Amino acid sequence: MYKYIAGTVSGKAEKPLAVNGMPDHIHILVGLKPSMAIADLVWDIKNNSTNFINEKAWVPKKFS
Repeated sequence: MYKYIAGTVSGKAEKPLAVNGMPDHIHILVGLKPSMAIADLVWDIKNNSTNFINEKAWVPKKFS
């Protein structure tokens, strides 16, 4: 999951410096360009990772 999230950040032309965490949450250190709103990047990360988890069926019910 960490590599997927780092790829999402890279795909937005931002620089993932560190992605790590615990089973129930993550920590992300990102080098942001001034033109990128943090809220937009977080929305993209959450949306893409949720869709990825649901496509892989890693949890018995729909993950949100």
